[in-house]
Amino acid sequence: MSATSVDGGPQIRPLRRPSVRERWYREVIRTRLVKGACRELLAHLAVVHMTERGYVKVPREALARELDIPLNRVTDRIAKAVKAGLLVKDGGGRNGQVARYHAQLVDTQVPTEQQVPTDEVPTEQVPADEVVSGVLGTGPVVTSDWYLQMPSRGR
Repeated sequence: MSATSVDGGPQIRPLRRPSVRERWYREVIRTRLVKGACRELLAHLAVVHMTERGYVKVPREALARELDIPLNRVTDRIAKAVKAGLLVKDGGGRNGQVARYHAQLVDTQVPTEQQVPTDEVPTEQVPADEVVSGVLGTGPVVTSDWYLQMPSRGR
C-alpha cells in the first residue's frame, strides 16, 4: 500500500540537498588527484570525523591510531590532500593546537594568483573619484595631503 497525504493524494517527500560532506566524499572516491592510501585517510575523515558542513578537527595521533599507521604518514597524506585541493587548512596547528580543515570540492575551487594567466589580470586601474562618483552619484572625491604638510615632531 502506498503512502497518501491528508487530502488523499500521493505523499510527496521534500527533496533533501546533499551535505557538503556527502558531496565531498563522492568527490574523494572518484578523484584521480590522490592515490589509495591518501584516499583511505580522506574517506575515514569524511565518514567518522567530518561535520555536515565539511569541517574536520581531529588530532593526528588519533588518526594514526585509528588507521594503524605512523604519525608521519598521517601528516604526509594530509599534505597531499591539501596540495590536491581537497582539504583547506582553516586554522590551528601551532603551539599544540589541533589543525582544523574544511572540505573543498575540486570543481568549485577558486584559482590562486599563480594559477591565473597574466593576460587575464587587468592592469588598468580606475581612479577612485570616478568609481565613487559613478556608484554614489556624489561627484568627484577630493583628497588632501594635509598629513604631508604637518610639521615634523622632534625630527
